[in-house]
Amino acid sequence: MNIDPTGPAPLRPVQATPSRPWTGEQPAAPVTRGGQHDRIDLSTQARQLAAIESPDERAARVEALRAAVQDGTYQVDADELASRIAEQGDA
Repeated sequence: MNIDPTGPAPLRPVQATPSRPWTGEQPAAPVTRGGQHDRIDLSTQARQLAAIESPDERAARVEALRAAVQDGTYQVDADELASRIAEQGDA
């Protein structure tokens, strides 16, 4: 087997670049002030969902459902459940 002396050049050693000692602080990003602003428009449905899922109301609903399950009074409407499952399958 012959070795070609004109093959790839040998790798050069890596040289470390001197850097500042770590102070634990992140450099601040430059603040740009311009005429552009971000804007979000929430739909009525999104607002209603946010209101329904607020922590206080959700906790009260979970507690009421827990009590109904423990009492044996919680009833599942099979038709409603089936239609909701079908709606999720269409999404």
